[in-house]
Amino acid sequence: MAGENEMFASEFILQGFTTQADLQVVFFVLFLALYVVILPGNLGVIMLIQIDPCLFTPTCFFLSHVSLLDICCSSTIIPRSLRDVLVEKKLISFGHSLCCRAGAAEIPTLGGAALPSLDFSPFLGGMSM
Repeated sequence: MAGENEMFASEFILQGFTTQADLQVVFFVLFLALYVVILPGNLGVIMLIQIDPCLFTPTCFFLSHVSLLDICCSSTIIPRSLRDVLVEKKLISFGHSLCCRAGAAEIPTLGGAALPSLDFSPFLGGMSM
């Protein structure tokens, strides 16, 4: 079939980050600070729930899973954002684009499904996991 468009995009150009060097440093520090706060905070929640027997409740069980989903989501997006703020040529491959799509859309959707279970867990009463 001659004449068909056979072009395949193997990478995409990222837009949206500034080209001003002083703002790039500010964005880098902001993203790094967010990551440094999010990761240990969520790990602390998970470890505390696993260590303390008083926290073996359905609410805390679902809260630990939401914390794990938050770690997955932020670990997918923030490190790539840190890299993209500082590099000159902001390109992303098609495969990595799909990976970031999963991290940006599907992982928070799972967290959104777990959040209503936090509302209903007090009705489970004395059930422990």
